[in-house]
Amino acid sequence: MSWVATSSSGDAQTEATLSMLVAAGAASGIVYVATPITTGRFALEGVASGTGISVAAKAEARRENELRAHSVAEHVRTRLRGTLVVNPAAFEAGTGGWTQEDFYGLWTSVITKFARRVVVVAGWEFSKGARLEVQLALRLGIPVWDEELFEVIPDQLVKLARHADDQILELCGSVERVSELLGPALELGRRAHSIGNFELIDSAAAETYWWLTEERTYQVQKFGVEFDDSQTTRGPQGLDSPWFLRLGNYVQRSVLFGLESAQGRQALAKAAATCAAWVESAVRLYGPLPQPGVPSGDGIEAKSDSRLIG
Repeated sequence: MSWVATSSSGDAQTEATLSMLVAAGAASGIVYVATPITTGRFALEGVASGTGISVAAKAEARRENELRAHSVAEHVRTRLRGTLVVNPAAFEAGTGGWTQEDFYGLWTSVITKFARRVVVVAGWEFSKGARLEVQLALRLGIPVWDEELFEVIPDQLVKLARHADDQILELCGSVERVSELLGPALELGRRAHSIGNFELIDSAAAETYWWLTEERTYQVQKFGVEFDDSQTTRGPQGLDSPWFLRLGNYVQRSVLFGLESAQGRQALAKAAATCAAWVESAVRLYGPLPQPGVPSGDGIEAKSDSRLIG
C-alpha cells in the first residue's frame, strides 16, 4: 500500500478537514502528535505470536492509547502556548465510515502541509501509522520530539524502529509478517522544510524562523505589545536603552555558554527575537519599513536632528 503526500481532490472528507484546520490557524504551523491508536506494542505482540487479541483487549488498548495521546497533546499545548497541536487519536475516536486509507491520506496531507514539529508518543515504533508519519517527517526534514519535547535525532528514530522490528520478528519468525504489521523499515531522509511558499533544503533556516515565530508568540502573550512600545518610547535611547541592554545580555550569555551548547544557541535566538520585537514596535509606532534588499539608509530622505545643530 502506498502512502502518498497528497489527498485526492474528490475526497470531500479530507478536504473539509483540511479546510477546518486552515480556519483554525494551521497555515501558521502545527505540532503533530504521532501515536499508536488501534495497535501498539501490546496489540502487535498478540497478533505476531499467533495468539490474537480479544475484542475487549483491543478496545482497552485503544482506550489506553487515546488517553496517553491526550496527555501528551495537553502537555505540548501547555509548554508551547499559542501553538496548534493536532492529536489524531482525538479525531479518529469521533469518526465513522472512514477507512484506514482515508486516515493515512488525511494525516499525510496534514503533516506535509502544516507540521513544524512531530511529537512521538512512547511506543510509536510499534504502530504502522505512527511509523509512516515519522518516516514522512524524516523525508521532509521535520524535527521529531519525544514526549518531553527533546529532539530525537534521525539515527535514534531508525534504531528504535529496527529494535521493534527485531522484537516482532522473534515472535512471528517471518520478515514478511513484520512488514505487514509495521510497514517498511524506516530510512533516513534529506533535511528539508518549508516556510510559506518556499521550500528550504537547509532545515536550519526553517528551524530558525519557526523558533523565532514561536518565541515572539510567547513574548507577546506574556508581556503584551504595550510593554514593547513602552520600552521604545520611554527612558534612555541608544546604547543605554532597555532594548540594547537586553540584546547585550543575551549575546553575552550566548558567548558564555558557547554556540556549541543548546543554552548558547537559545540565548542567541532570544537576542534575535528581542531585536525582532524592537523592529515590530518601531513599525507599530512610527510606520512601515522600506523594501527589503536595499542597503540601510539608501534612497531614504534623511531627517534633520535639532540636537545636532549647534
